[in-house]
Order: sequence, then C-alpha cells, then structure tokens
Amino acid sequence: MMEWKDIESAPRDGTAMLLACPYNGRVCFYIGGWHLGLNIWAKGFFMTKIFPDHMQGWFSHWMPLPPPPKEQPHD
Repeated sequence: MMEWKDIESAPRDGTAMLLACPYNGRVCFYIGGWHLGLNIWAKGFFMTKIFPDHMQGWFSHWMPLPPPPKEQPHD
C-alpha cells in the first residue's frame, strides 16, 4: 500500500507524482512534479499551471503514481 510522504522528501528530478495541497479546509490533489528548468513545483506537464515562488509551500505531501492499468485486448 502506498502512503503519503512529506513534501520535503519528494524527488526533484522531474518525476511525475501525486501532490496534495491543503486549501480552504479541503485537500486538493494534482499530478505534477518538480520542473527542472524553472526549479519550481508544477502541476501538469504542459506548463499551463505553474506555481510561483509565493505558492511553493502549498504542497504538503506527495505519493508516487500507481502503475498504469494493464492493456486490455480490443475486440
């Protein structure tokens, strides 16, 4: 079973992961990772949503992504 890990232990090598962000009494989840070129956390990898420096503390935990589903044969 995968468990949440503190954001300080997250890899900063561009690995895609699940990120948890507490916000307004809830927790939001994003697929993202550390953007190597900009040295910031980014959600998504099409660079449509980048978190600026003042928001870097928003992510509190991370978890590796689960393995993809096994390919199913098509009829």
